[in-house]
Amino acid sequence: MANYSEVKSEFERLYFAVYKPLLLNETEAPSIDELRSWLERDETDKINYTYPNFVCGDFAVMLSIHAKLNHWDMGVVAVLGKTADGKEFNHAFNAIRCKEGLVYVEPQNDEIFYGPISEGAWYYHPGFGRIYVNLFIIVVLYQPPLE
Repeated sequence: MANYSEVKSEFERLYFAVYKPLLLNETEAPSIDELRSWLERDETDKINYTYPNFVCGDFAVMLSIHAKLNHWDMGVVAVLGKTADGKEFNHAFNAIRCKEGLVYVEPQNDEIFYGPISEGAWYYHPGFGRIYVNLFIIVVLYQPPLE
């Protein structure tokens, strides 16, 4: 019976993460320190990047689902653009509104960084350097939590 209760509890968490919407009145905004601490414990970044089986978008979606278990509304965004040396840059990562404001997370290494990120402008992306944004796409919507 103890094993059943444990399995049932884990199933309910998984069911919530995958099938239940996170309603606006259920969201909580972490502080940046809380986010940083949680990222240290989360193991999404430990998965091997394997093209085409597990790529940047997979990392971003997985981290978003894990954040949902904390009632954090973490979105998935993508940038299509170019690096400072002119190479094509197409990448997915996460966005989350913290108590201090909007931050971005590189899910493959847990680095937190800041914008603004907007079309027709440059921003700094950890691990890649300066990026010019041709197109900014919100793949999984994120919303500010209720105060």
